[in-house]
Amino acid sequence: MFLRKLTITLILLTSLSIQASGGGKLIDFLINDTGVAEILTKNGIDAIAIPRVKRYVSNSLTALNFKNSKPSKKELQGILNSLGGSPQDIKIRKKLQTLLNKTDPSKKDVVDAVNGLIYLANRYGNRGSTVLACAQCVSDVLSKNGFKFTLEEINNTTAKKVLDKTLPRNPRDLTNFINTKFAKHDFGTLANVDPRMLRPEEERALGLFLGLAEAGTKKQKELIEAIKKFSTDANGSTQLVDSRNPHTFWKLFSEDMDEDVLEGWTKIIKEANETAGAKTDKQDAFYSALKRRAGDDQYMNEQLEFLKKKNCFFK
Repeated sequence: MFLRKLTITLILLTSLSIQASGGGKLIDFLINDTGVAEILTKNGIDAIAIPRVKRYVSNSLTALNFKNSKPSKKELQGILNSLGGSPQDIKIRKKLQTLLNKTDPSKKDVVDAVNGLIYLANRYGNRGSTVLACAQCVSDVLSKNGFKFTLEEINNTTAKKVLDKTLPRNPRDLTNFINTKFAKHDFGTLANVDPRMLRPEEERALGLFLGLAEAGTKKQKELIEAIKKFSTDANGSTQLVDSRNPHTFWKLFSEDMDEDVLEGWTKIIKEANETAGAKTDKQDAFYSALKRRAGDDQYMNEQLEFLKKKNCFFK
């Protein structure tokens, strides 16, 4: 009994010593919310960004675990060791593992580790109804601090079901799913698409769009149909992912939208498609439609300029 108490005391003292000195490896900080906040604050991340980043790290850890909880340090190390995938995925995984073992990480190290963790959780997550989105179009503060991605939990019942029950978790199977649905619903082909138009981290968002084309609500399907028409040229040929019409409206479902928002997007995209012509390309027609909606409202015009500056819906 004495030895057991002594061992527990030594463990607690060691833990307190690490916390007091600010030491420990980066992985020790990222596996719990308190540690995430501590390492972000220590490295000068803007305070307003910290709650979001904590949530994204937590969602990432939960997504990667086979259990419905965040993994322990040992479990996370085992999960990362088991990940294979494309050469790009392996490179990101190895870099993340190196960063997680650093004992005095810089701000760049911490930000790169969070970006890598979110990327891999989105690609290989086993649990959770999460979808990756571009940080610069979600928050200027996140972007300014170097964060590339967000990973939010989707609460919409229909989208959640698609993410949990329909989309394959394995990246290769997800690619096959996307190709199959593209052909089935006449969205064109991905055979000759510029890789920059569909990056690996965006495939899950595209898969959600295609899943909702079959299982979505009436309002979701109406928006999907408007996006399909926006993706159709004057000859009647549809190409959803296309460098000649480089919109990314299929990523809209990466965030929860109520029926009013869905209806609003449907009207704007329909209007843009109808007004686009030989002298006005579809991107200009879209921004013109938004401008008409904004009218003289200062806040809406500021949001419009933000969207244009960040090029959030076009590549």
